[in-house]
Amino acid sequence: MTPPRTRLLCLPPAGATARAYLDWPVPGWVEVVPIELPGRGSRFVEHPRSDRDGLLDAVRAAFREAASYGPYAVFGHSLGALVGYELSLDMQGEGLPPLCFMPAGAGAPHLPARSRTGGMSDGELRAHLAWLGGTPGEVLDNDELMELLMPTLRADLAVAETYRPRTGAPLHCPITVFAGADDEEAPVENTAAWARYTSAGFAVHVLPGGHFFPNTDRTGLLRRIAAALASAHATVAPDEARSKGGTRR
Repeated sequence: MTPPRTRLLCLPPAGATARAYLDWPVPGWVEVVPIELPGRGSRFVEHPRSDRDGLLDAVRAAFREAASYGPYAVFGHSLGALVGYELSLDMQGEGLPPLCFMPAGAGAPHLPARSRTGGMSDGELRAHLAWLGGTPGEVLDNDELMELLMPTLRADLAVAETYRPRTGAPLHCPITVFAGADDEEAPVENTAAWARYTSAGFAVHVLPGGHFFPNTDRTGLLRRIAAALASAHATVAPDEARSKGGTRR
């Protein structure tokens, strides 16, 4: 049986735009909804936020709107996972809990960031991005473009590297973690520590690649995302499943 139509709210990693999620070839019953952070993409004219609470405040309204149309789940990569966790807690408190939360390439909220980029020069930061492997070479080699992107990137990294969870409270939905086998920024053992942040089911999937493993094995990632969503639907009572995410408009 095909699961009911489900929105997948996707949050990007530091410095990235959420538009990259639009071309994800997901099953027809899944609707990908990119959640853009300020300072990039459709929100390019806005100032990026370098503090956790400011960033959450800037995204909360769009997240709430996207979560209010019926069953939804949340996927966040790296910084996006931390933002997604905090906003999922907010929605849970408002009676709009996600069906499932899926952090990728992110250590658990209580663990400190592995890298410290605040003291890096622009050149050192560009070298760090090249090492991470998620930024195209033609972007890193374009001085004008990198000068344009640098304020947003540094603001995002400041949030990620100073982040501490507001409450440490658990979500009441399953958490399915995705990790890169060779990710030195978010090692598998750090991602597995997300287990303490759910009172429901928990699973970890390790895929080939480093910090940007979603680009390395996108097919495998999307297959597991669809399976996690279907499993979450199967374990929720019909009345509860209809109410998750609010009343469909």
